[in-house]
Amino acid sequence: MAKSYRDDFNSKVLDHRLNIYIDNIEADERFANLNTISEVARMMVGKNHFVFPLVYWILKLVLVYWRGAF
Repeated sequence: MAKSYRDDFNSKVLDHRLNIYIDNIEADERFANLNTISEVARMMVGKNHFVFPLVYWILKLVLVYWRGAF
């Protein structure tokens, strides 16, 4: 997705933010049993995990793209 939206994403910044996000959710038990991207997005909304707006935006783009593919 980031390659498709090069003007909106700086890949180095995004990579760094994704790594931090992954470290955070791996340490958070609330994310342990989630199986789908939609569950992760719902959890982010429900728990106010907007500290990672780029990650949330990518999740939204993936969900919109995925829904349109079917």
